[in-house]
Amino acid sequence: MPAALDPDNTFTIVLPDDQEKPDGKRPGFIYNYLTGRQWFKVTEVQELLPKCKSMAAVMDLVFGGCRIGLKGWENITGLDGKEIKFDPAKLEDILTLVEAQELATALEAEGSLGTQYKKKLDSLSHIETEPSASDASDPEDVKKSQQ
Repeated sequence: MPAALDPDNTFTIVLPDDQEKPDGKRPGFIYNYLTGRQWFKVTEVQELLPKCKSMAAVMDLVFGGCRIGLKGWENITGLDGKEIKFDPAKLEDILTLVEAQELATALEAEGSLGTQYKKKLDSLSHIETEPSASDASDPEDVKKSQQ
């Protein structure tokens, strides 16, 4: 099954200020890996940001970008300490603009490959390969091959 379509293949982003919080209390944003079409949307956000003429437009783009692939969250509580039920429309009520930018940056870094694909790539990195042919630019090799 494609990584982006597997509902069990998710990743969690924890904002930098929450990294030190204990497991079980650490707020996190749960994402599916992004499809190609979702990456087009991410790219569009990146291209439009420098062209924004108002802070409201910047905020719309940043928070909208954070919603791409967002599947849920955990340990997100309000000022009253009660858990906030997942609703992507509430992102602006939960995050500051800086936190939304941190979330968007982490999404760009994490959202491209499923975990199993990262493991596959890592497992291939130790394989030693030998050249399949001599370097044709070496004059000695060229002379030998012509004889």
